[in-house]
Amino acid sequence: MSNLTQRIITGLIYGITSIACLSISPVSFVVFFLVAMVIGLNEFYNLAEKLDYKPNRILATISSILIFVSLLSIYLFPDYSKTLAACSIFSILAIFVSALFQKENKSFNSTASTFLAISYVALPFSLTSLIAFQNGIFEYEIILSSFILVWLSDTGGYFIGVKFGKRRLMERISPKKSWEGAFGSLLFSLVGAIIISEYFTVFNTYEWIILSIIICVSSILGDLIESMYKRNAGIKDTGDILPGHGGVLDRFDSIIFVLPMIYIFQLIIL
Repeated sequence: MSNLTQRIITGLIYGITSIACLSISPVSFVVFFLVAMVIGLNEFYNLAEKLDYKPNRILATISSILIFVSLLSIYLFPDYSKTLAACSIFSILAIFVSALFQKENKSFNSTASTFLAISYVALPFSLTSLIAFQNGIFEYEIILSSFILVWLSDTGGYFIGVKFGKRRLMERISPKKSWEGAFGSLLFSLVGAIIISEYFTVFNTYEWIILSIIICVSSILGDLIESMYKRNAGIKDTGDILPGHGGVLDRFDSIIFVLPMIYIFQLIIL
C-alpha cells in the first residue's frame, strides 16, 4: 500500500470517527478529547525526552485530567467544581515540589517542559468543555464546524501549495509551506464558512467568515509551532498511532492552537 493511499484511508477513518464522537453525545465528545489529550501529552513528553529533559509524566497527566474535569464541572457538576479546582491547583504545586527530588541537574528544564505540555496540550483540550457546554447544554456545532474549517484550510493549503507554491512562508521551520498555500487555506476556509453558515446558525454569516479567518491563521501558526518543536527534537512525527499521518499531535497541531481562539471569539460574540 502506497503512503498516499495509507494517508487517505487513515484520514477518512479519522474524519468519520471525529465527526461521530463530536456529534453523537456529550459522553463521546468528552471521551474523544480526554483520550486525545492523554495521548498527546505522552507524545509531547517523548519529544521532550529526546532533548534530554525529564518531565514528570505522571503528575502532569494527573494535573491535566483534573484541569479537564474541573472545567467540565463548571457547567455540568457545579457542586464539585470548587473541589476539583482545588485538586488541580494542588497537583500543579506538587509538580514543583517533585522537582526537589530529581537526581539529575536539569530540574529547571525538566519542570519547564512538564508545564509546557500542560499549557500546550492540556489547556486547549480542556477548553472544549467551556466551548461546547454553554449553561449546561451540549452544543457541538461550533467545535465540529471548527474541525471542518481546519480540514478545509489544510486541504486548500496542500493542493494550492503543491500546484502554485513558490514563495516560502517560513522555510527554516517548514520548507514546504508557501504563501500561495496560505492563500489557498484562506480561500477554502472562507468558502467553507459560507456553506456552514447555512446549516449552523449559532453565528451569522459575517461572524462565521470572521471566525474562518481566525481559524485559518491559527491553524497555520499551530502547524508551524509543532513543526518547530519537532525540528528541535530532530524527529519527523510525534508518533505512529495514525498510519501515514504520525501521532495525535501531528493531527491535532492546528486544532490545539485554534481551540483557545475559538473560546475567545465565543466569549466576545455570544
